[in-house]
Amino acid sequence: MNEFNAKFNNKNIASLHGINLLPKDIISLYFSNNKLLGPECDPAFTPKIFEPFKNKLKYLILNNTLFTTLPTAIGNLKNLKELAINNSQIAKLTKDCLKNLILLEDVRLNNCSLKELPEDLFKHNNKLTDIFFEDNQLQTIPEKLIENLENVESISFSGNPLITFPNLKTFFKGQKKLPCLKLANTKIAEKTRKNLKKNYRELETEKEYNNPWYNILFEKPTYIYEYL
Repeated sequence: MNEFNAKFNNKNIASLHGINLLPKDIISLYFSNNKLLGPECDPAFTPKIFEPFKNKLKYLILNNTLFTTLPTAIGNLKNLKELAINNSQIAKLTKDCLKNLILLEDVRLNNCSLKELPEDLFKHNNKLTDIFFEDNQLQTIPEKLIENLENVESISFSGNPLITFPNLKTFFKGQKKLPCLKLANTKIAEKTRKNLKKNYRELETEKEYNNPWYNILFEKPTYIYEYL
């Protein structure tokens, strides 16, 4: 059976009306750089709008939207592996918003308006490897945010006004390998940074790196591709 990639980037699209006419075998759907409205403003954006694609869709990229909440329709995409909703106005996530995305490996909500993250946000997403919440309004991170995960390779909170961060021995407790942690451009005090670095060095004796080139970063790396 054929599988399709559907790309509708830079089309000035505001509504998902008619999306049900697309082939049901789509595995990736791109709607970036449009004026896409969320369900609170678009009557066509019902909780079942992605229903025709729920058995096949693996990659959903909705960057640069006018979303103010995470659409509940996304929670029905049980085979989704990658979710990116960067550059939106999403200010809050509920603890169950990703509950049904049990195959999710990569989640990116950069440059939104998030002020906090639920401690149980990833309780059902134990396949996650990459987690990015850069350039939001987060001041603290839940100590048990990734407690139920084992395979995280990279996690980034760069660009947030963080004033503190959990003890890394507790934060990375369940990890099989030591993930890369990015905390560039935050408000974490120098003393706390030193303690975090110390925690990380101590963990190095207990766990292998996932990526030996990037471990704990308080500055943006010089290799540009790392932030593309």
